[in-house]
Amino acid sequence: MATLGQTFKKYDSEIRLKIIKECTKFGVVFISKKYGINRNTINSWIRNFKAGKLNLKRGRISSESDFEERYEIQKKFTEFLKQERKNAQNLLEKIEQNEELKTYYENLMLQKLHITDKTKK
Repeated sequence: MATLGQTFKKYDSEIRLKIIKECTKFGVVFISKKYGINRNTINSWIRNFKAGKLNLKRGRISSESDFEERYEIQKKFTEFLKQERKNAQNLLEKIEQNEELKTYYENLMLQKLHITDKTKK
């Protein structure tokens, strides 16, 4: 809850878009620590961006060109996410095809599970 006289940081649209794009590659937690921004703030930017509600300009959106611009940005971001998903799928397929890599990643995952099991006890 805000306290009396508290001021809030404001981030311009370029920084918010840059942070949203970086979150797709590195994750929200890492980016929040990198920029010193609360992860809940970044999550709300991402949620609003996906819903088409992220206000990239100050003030109200008044003209149709603003909506068109936002739509184009959202479309580009969606294409970017599709490409990232495709790249990840291709990597997984390559791992599946290469038996040596497959066993390496399986062992790595087993080690991580073993470590997390110890921390839970």
